[in-house]
Order: sequence, then structure tokens, then C-alpha cells
Amino acid sequence: MIEAIGNQLAVDAPLREALWRIVRGCGECASAVDDKSGAGGPDRGGLDAALHDHGLGVLARLRWDVLGEVCGLNRDQAERLAASFQLGRAAERARMGERPVLKRPGDVARFLAPELRGLEVETFQALVLDARHRLKARVEVSRGTLTMAPVHPREVFAPALRLAGAAVIVAHNHPSGDPKPSPEDIEVTGRLAEAGRIVGVPLLDHLVCAGERWVSLRESPDWPIA
Repeated sequence: MIEAIGNQLAVDAPLREALWRIVRGCGECASAVDDKSGAGGPDRGGLDAALHDHGLGVLARLRWDVLGEVCGLNRDQAERLAASFQLGRAAERARMGERPVLKRPGDVARFLAPELRGLEVETFQALVLDARHRLKARVEVSRGTLTMAPVHPREVFAPALRLAGAAVIVAHNHPSGDPKPSPEDIEVTGRLAEAGRIVGVPLLDHLVCAGERWVSLRESPDWPIA
């Protein structure tokens, strides 16, 4: 079953204008920055083109120096834009609280969206929960290439055992944009589920996220049978 986190955020005129105001700064500050840079001010066409070609999610993940190159911005402007993206991710996480309750796949997808959206490599995440399904810790187990993030059961369950976790949920992203689990994803899920049974910390779910869509293996026919 494929679910959507929410509607794709369209880069409409108000959003473009908001980003442009962040880049420009305000009033005399913006003029001073432009004069100091010697670049004649930021290139609005470059920012609009970058949004069109790459999308907001990808731009929000770039380092300030890469962001400046892609969007035609000087250092001060690129750092302001990168900081605004970082603040947006923090605000999105804060809406769920410091210890969100993660009982449904949609809860997990929304919680991880700020971490996974726009990433161009795979990253494998483990969420350690208490007995009430409240988050105890989020652990980045591994970070890989465009198509693979290697993972071993000990890297998932060692933090859970150390933190006296009651259960674990894992998730990873597909930079390709297709959330359909691969045969390797299904095989890893089986190994993790078996390891969880052995150590007494059950694996509750494995989500595959891609952009605004996600798949819960727990709710699919591919979930390993005990």
C-alpha cells in the first residue's frame, strides 16, 4: 500500500516571493550585502530556475556553498537561505513534540519527513520506542549511495537495548522517488524482524519513503510471518 504524506508543496508565486525576500534581506541590509559582494545583487532568475529544475526539497538539503552556486547567490545570501531551510525543518519537527507517539505508519512518515525529504542518497533510520509507543531516540543507522544504505541488525538493536527500548520501527528513503520496496528491502526486514524476536525488542514496521509517498511493509503482503 502506497500512502502520501501530504500534497506536494507547489513552488507557487507566494512561496517564491518569500524565498526571494529571505535571500534579499530587508531594506538597507540587502543593499549593503549586494554592494559588499560586488556581484550586483542576487539573480532572481537563477533562484527561480533552480526551484523549477531541482524542486524545493532538494534545494533545502544543499550546503550553503552548493546552494549559492546552484541559485546564483553570494555567500551571505546562500547562508541566509540555508538557515531558513534549517529553521523550517526544526519547526516541522517541533510540531510533533519532543517525544511524539508513533502508533501508525502515517505518524512515522510525518515525523521523518523533515529528515528524509530531498535527500539524494539512501539513509536508514531506527526509531526506538517505549512501551507506549513514545519516541525515545532516533538513530541514523547508515547512510549510503543513491541506491543502497547498508544495515546490520546489531546497528539497529544495540541502541534499543542500551536505551531499554520496548520496540523499534525502521525506515529508509528511496531517492529514486519510487517507494516500492525492493527485494533487498524485504530481505532486510525479515532479518531485522527475526533479530528483534531473538533479543526481545519487536520490529513494529519498516517504512520506505520517497518524496511525499511512503510504503509500510507491516501493511503489505511482504511482512515476514512469525
